[in-house]
Amino acid sequence: MSDETYLLDKLHAAEEALDFVSSLDEQEFANSRLHQWAVVKQLEIIGEAANRVSQAFRDQHSVIPWPLIIGMRNRLVHDYTRIDIATVWTTVTRDLPSLVAALTPMVPPDSTA
Repeated sequence: MSDETYLLDKLHAAEEALDFVSSLDEQEFANSRLHQWAVVKQLEIIGEAANRVSQAFRDQHSVIPWPLIIGMRNRLVHDYTRIDIATVWTTVTRDLPSLVAALTPMVPPDSTA
């Protein structure tokens, strides 16, 4: 698969995660295991796709915090018993909008549908 495909996967997963929390406040999110796990899964996809993007592409687009994204995925997958839901909330509400903004121009418009 190409870098473009992985970027599209990241973009779609980020948009999904944002959609999952769009009608919630932090307390509602904290009380909804369904929403928490839905968002965690999308963050895992974002991190896995980031890990699969070529190193050359990552080097050319250092505005994306690749190591942090990949590290979060690793934490969610391998240290799943210690997931901090407040951190997940902060990530989805504070960090994902800027990730979507950064990724959108990297993905050709005809592939976002």
